[in-house]
Amino acid sequence: MLTHYRRRGRIVEPGRSPSICIAESRTLSAPRRVLHLCDNRDGVAEGIAALSQAAGSDAWQPTVAVLGRLNERELLQAAGLEIVELAGRGHFDPLMLGRLAQLLRRERPAAIHAWGLPALMAAQLTRPRSGQMPLIATLDLRDSLPAWSGRLLRSLAPKLGSLVVADEPTQQWATNVTNAATQIQILPTPVMPLPEPPEARESALARWGFPPDARVIATAAPLEPIARFDEAIWCYELVRVIHPSARLLIVGTGSDGARLERFARQVSEPACVAIVPEIRTELAAAIVFADAYWQLGPSTAAPRGLLHAMRAGKPIVACDAAVHAAAAGSGETMMLTLQDSRAAAGRATDDFFNDPQLAAQWGTAAAQGAATRFDAATLAAQLQAIYDHAT
Repeated sequence: MLTHYRRRGRIVEPGRSPSICIAESRTLSAPRRVLHLCDNRDGVAEGIAALSQAAGSDAWQPTVAVLGRLNERELLQAAGLEIVELAGRGHFDPLMLGRLAQLLRRERPAAIHAWGLPALMAAQLTRPRSGQMPLIATLDLRDSLPAWSGRLLRSLAPKLGSLVVADEPTQQWATNVTNAATQIQILPTPVMPLPEPPEARESALARWGFPPDARVIATAAPLEPIARFDEAIWCYELVRVIHPSARLLIVGTGSDGARLERFARQVSEPACVAIVPEIRTELAAAIVFADAYWQLGPSTAAPRGLLHAMRAGKPIVACDAAVHAAAAGSGETMMLTLQDSRAAAGRATDDFFNDPQLAAQWGTAAAQGAATRFDAATLAAQLQAIYDHAT
C-alpha cells in the first residue's frame, strides 16, 4: 500500500499539503539564514566570529556582509563564516547600497542583524518591502556620537524586530532617545580567545627592546587621538620614577601612530616605550607577558584589549569611562581612576607592583567577571533566542 509519494525530491504523506510538508522539511533540515551587516568598527567582526563559533550552525546559518572592505577577514574565516564585501566609498555609496539590495533579494535571509547605526540605515534602505525580513540592531556608545544619531534611531526603532545594546550606558542613551517606547536588551559583545604567544617571554621582551627583568605595563586600542596614549606615556614616566624596571607596551594601529612614536621618543628614554601593531599574536604576547594592564583613554566601546586582559586575569587600571565601569560590573574587577589623573593611575599601578597578592586578587576577580559577563556561549544562546522571537 502506498503511504508516501515524492514531490520534487521530498516525501509527502497522503492527505497532507505538500507546502506544509516542505515547510516542515526546511525547518527540520536546513538552518535559517541570518545576515550580519557591519562596517569596520573595532571589535564587531571579532564579536560576530565569537558568537557564531559558540552557537554552531544548528539553528541559524550566518553570513557577514561588510559595508566596504573587511579589515579582519582571518577572524571570520577561522570561524567558518561566509563573507561578502560590499566595496564602496563611505557608508552610503549608492553603488554599494545597490549591491546590498541585490544580495538581500537573492539570499532572502530570515533575519538581518545590523551592527551599528550606519549598518542599520543601510539595511532599512535596501531590505525588500515585500515579505518578512525582520531587522535586529546592535548598538554601542559610538552610535550616540553623531549629532543626527538620536533622530535616526527614533525614526527607525519602531521598524525593528529587536533593539540590542552592548552595555548599560548605551541602553540609557537609547531609552532616552526612543522615550522608552522600544524594549531594549543588553547583550555585551564577546571576544575570540587569543592564540598562544609564538615565543617565550624572554624572546618577546628582547624583540620589544625591554630588559629581561622588565615589568611590563600593556595597553591596547586603535591609535587615534581619543585613546589618549599621550597621557598613558606621561603616567608611565611617573611610575618609572618609583619602578625603574617598568616598561610601557602600546598595541595598536591607526592614523595617530607616527605622531605617537615621535612623542614617545621626545618624552621618554630609549627602550622604555614600545609601540607594536595590533595583530592577534602581538596582542596575545602583550596580554600574557604583562604585569599590569592599562586602559586610561575615554573609550566609547569596551576595548578588545581590556576584555582580553580581563579574561587573562591581569590586574587592570582603567579610567572611569562609562563603558569601562559597565565592563567592570559590580565586583572589584579593575581599579577605576579619574580620567586624566596621572597620580591616581600611578598609585594604583604602584599598589599592584608592590603587593603581588593584591594584584592576583584583582586579576582573579577580573577573570571571573569576564567569564560571567562576556561568556560567548551564553551570549550566543541569548542572541539566538532574540532571532527566534523576532521571526
